[in-house]
Amino acid sequence: MNNRLPALFSVAFLFCLTGVGWSAADAAESAKKLSGYELEQLTSLNGKYRVYVCPDAVRVDHLSYGFSFISKAPLWDVLVFRPDSRQYAQVSYKDWMKTNLILVSTLWTMELKKPLSSRHFEQSGQPYINYVFPSTSVTGGYFRGDRGNDFKSLENNRGEVTSLDFPADIHAGSVIGRAVCLPELRGVPVQVTRRSATVNSWTLKTIKTKSSEAIPVELFTLPAGYKKIAFSRSLFSSSTQKEDIDDFFGMGAK
Repeated sequence: MNNRLPALFSVAFLFCLTGVGWSAADAAESAKKLSGYELEQLTSLNGKYRVYVCPDAVRVDHLSYGFSFISKAPLWDVLVFRPDSRQYAQVSYKDWMKTNLILVSTLWTMELKKPLSSRHFEQSGQPYINYVFPSTSVTGGYFRGDRGNDFKSLENNRGEVTSLDFPADIHAGSVIGRAVCLPELRGVPVQVTRRSATVNSWTLKTIKTKSSEAIPVELFTLPAGYKKIAFSRSLFSSSTQKEDIDDFFGMGAK
């Protein structure tokens, strides 16, 4: 595992214009009305993602680590599943927001608890929210973003999160943001930046908005034939990846 080179990946953020419920009976009508945006992103160690988000449902496919998770209103419980092992587990929204996916995120973002301020702005016709967090001495060790070495000797640096604002429950974006260890925030995070007086380092960076497209409702339903297991870190990595993690951290996924 290379902790020095940032990985380029694509993230598809699709913002639905109508809600999606649990019932399959609504699928035919709802499927005609769902559309959104696709964004490409740059991150340090998180690999490739595809993300779908609606006012009433979200789905994240981690293309590098092979797991997916979905969450729906009104409870926003999170269902995590792996197509390779055909296993799944479910966890409450409250417990999900306490989960730290160290395998696929950067440690320093765990220090971002409560923003000092926020402001709304527009860019290319899209509404965004910028959150500014207090300064922290944590730079993330091995989990540095690009140019992270420049932060080694800096004690005070602040984190900023930019989220794409859209008419959805705060839970929708927060479920997604937790994949990079962010706290509960309104909007879908599209850029996470660590700033000092002289240096910026991006953990999550939007580089291009590509297109809009329809979202199949069945994406928000667990496929048939999966076995339920207890929620654990083993769902977030394959057996080979667990061995790599064991070597890198000296602990492995448990």
